[in-house]
Amino acid sequence: MKTILTVILASVLALAGCGISSKSKTLSSNSSTATNVAGLSMKISDAARARMRDNPGFKEDQLQSTIKDDLTKRKLLLSSSKQTLDVNVTDLRVRNGAAVYFAGVFAGNDFVVADVIVKDAAGNILKSSQINVTFRLASWASLGTAARNAQMYETFARHVAAVVDPSISVE
Repeated sequence: MKTILTVILASVLALAGCGISSKSKTLSSNSSTATNVAGLSMKISDAARARMRDNPGFKEDQLQSTIKDDLTKRKLLLSSSKQTLDVNVTDLRVRNGAAVYFAGVFAGNDFVVADVIVKDAAGNILKSSQINVTFRLASWASLGTAARNAQMYETFARHVAAVVDPSISVE
């Protein structure tokens, strides 16, 4: 009986804190309909870039590529469009695999915070939103570093696409 309780307790602790949560705050929008964009510009603030050092496996170019792939798959990235998309990552935390493995739920959460802006050809803001995606994959039993990063890229890309097309569900 004691062994069974130990196994159950270990399983609960291993899975505690797993999940993804997000919030998106629309700062301004001239339209609640889908918009196509011709291009993507992504910037990472110096503060966020400094925090990227905690996980050298987190790749800026892979995040940008995942966003482009997601927009293309949803037919939101079209070269004929007059609108552009700016993604400005203002803060992030990405723990390395060792921290996740050894500290588990005590290692805290990963997160990405960004301002996402859709502009017209003249540079006027059509849509502006701040997205905050938190990844509570904190247990030692969670995915490996590469898989965690890939899941973060894909989830973040879906949130960016939801700014371009508000009909996209992020839940």
